[in-house]
Amino acid sequence: MLICYTDFGTGSHYVGQMETVCRRLAPEVALVHLTHEAPRCDPRAAGVLLRALARAMPAPAVWLCVVDPGVGGPRRAVVARRGDGTLFVGPDNGLMAAASGPEAEWFEIGWRPERCSDTFHGRDLFAPVAARLARGEEVALEPLSGPPVGHDWPPLLAQVIDVDRFGNLITGIPGDAIAGGGFALVVAGRRIPRARCFSDVPPGGLFWYVDSIGLLEVAAGGASAAELLGAGRGDAVRLERVDG
Repeated sequence: MLICYTDFGTGSHYVGQMETVCRRLAPEVALVHLTHEAPRCDPRAAGVLLRALARAMPAPAVWLCVVDPGVGGPRRAVVARRGDGTLFVGPDNGLMAAASGPEAEWFEIGWRPERCSDTFHGRDLFAPVAARLARGEEVALEPLSGPPVGHDWPPLLAQVIDVDRFGNLITGIPGDAIAGGGFALVVAGRRIPRARCFSDVPPGGLFWYVDSIGLLEVAAGGASAAELLGAGRGDAVRLERVDG
């Protein structure tokens, strides 16, 4: 299975160009467009979301990951191999560090195509490598010199990293980072209580919960938390202990 994760935008022709390469080189491999709405130009936030998504998806798989604001610069092109055999292909900018885990093996991609755009490595470099790896082919890889970018980033990112179409605010705080339920989540100056699910709150009631991929999420019963709070991607959040 070849899973695409980018910030290109749903319906973007960049997605279609990359898919064309993957289907030409690996027509028999299942291609999944998981999302092309990753936090735009933000490898740190996109990496936190990628970690949560990758933990919830079948393994092993090959992930084609492109959130690459430094494309064309000195950042390295890499592959990370997780212990379960899952491979992550993309830029060495912190995007894949959390998802691959601390025990991952890292490699620099030695192969280069005859023609490679300075601004679209997703199509010309990462897609061909990911497709060939998904087919089980050999690709020129060398052990990475030095640790990957982001290896020392903490797993918790106290901000809104995504807003879904329902207006739910997905944060970069993993549910396993907090012990017990004695916390409120403060967003846009509002202290939000915890609830188990949507049916436990009245219409328009704000609450936070641990979502289906293990991240803390702020929602509202039958309404948009983003609109009610005037909050969006990049806004800070914090946990406060609830007395008693």
